[in-house]
Amino acid sequence: MNFSKIDETLLLKFTEFLNSLGFFGEIIVLCIVSFVLYSNIAGLLVFYIGLIANSFLNQLLKTWIKNPRPTGPIKFLADETVMKGSNSYGLPSGHSQNVFYSITYLYLTVQQWNLWTILSCLIGFMTIYERWTHRNHTLRQLVGGAAIGCLFAFFVIYVRGKLEKNMRKL
Repeated sequence: MNFSKIDETLLLKFTEFLNSLGFFGEIIVLCIVSFVLYSNIAGLLVFYIGLIANSFLNQLLKTWIKNPRPTGPIKFLADETVMKGSNSYGLPSGHSQNVFYSITYLYLTVQQWNLWTILSCLIGFMTIYERWTHRNHTLRQLVGGAAIGCLFAFFVIYVRGKLEKNMRKL
């Protein structure tokens, strides 16, 4: 029996699995946040409103900065299309910005490192790795997206705190 062929196949499948976690990282972390915060309806509503605003911010920054993506991206899915419009720009990375907004919001809401926050961080780093190895973004674009997502989550949590404080006064 040729064990080296089995090892190659397993390594390839494991790499594909990690890449799929990275490619779908935004959705996976969104599901984790929704699961963890399901009993905190107000916190979950603010999360979703912030996520939508974060996506708009990403598109605004891309059209303002106009930093091109790397050339020759590798398609993860066979039916991926070439990016057009503001999506043809790479800074900040939308995947990175959204996933790190979600991770930061989750951590600031639960205020502890637990299975879900750690798992979300691992998926966030896999997202960065997948987007970089498939040449969808440069590391600068990915780190920039992650930083903006984290900062925006701090802003949303700050606004949420102010709103909660004002609601208690009523």
